[in-house]
Amino acid sequence: MNFDLAEAEFGREALACGERRVIATDSTKFGRTALVRVCGFDGFDVLATDRTPPADLAAILSVNGISVLLAETDGNRSRH
Repeated sequence: MNFDLAEAEFGREALACGERRVIATDSTKFGRTALVRVCGFDGFDVLATDRTPPADLAAILSVNGISVLLAETDGNRSRH
C-alpha cells in the first residue's frame, strides 16, 4: 500500500515486469494501511524486510507461498 498514487502505479508496473517479484519494506510498515493498494498477496513472491513479520502476517505470507528474506542489520546480525 502507498499514500502516493504515482508511486503505487510505478510499483504495480515494476512488479508486473519481474520474473521474481520482491517487496522491500521495513517492519514499521507491518499492520499499517494506506490509501492506494499496490498489489495483493498474489502480486509478489518475496518479502524483504528487517524483522520477522508478526505471526498473523507470517501465516498469510506462508499460505500464499511468499518467502520472507531478512535483511542483515545491526539488530539481527550474528556476532562471532
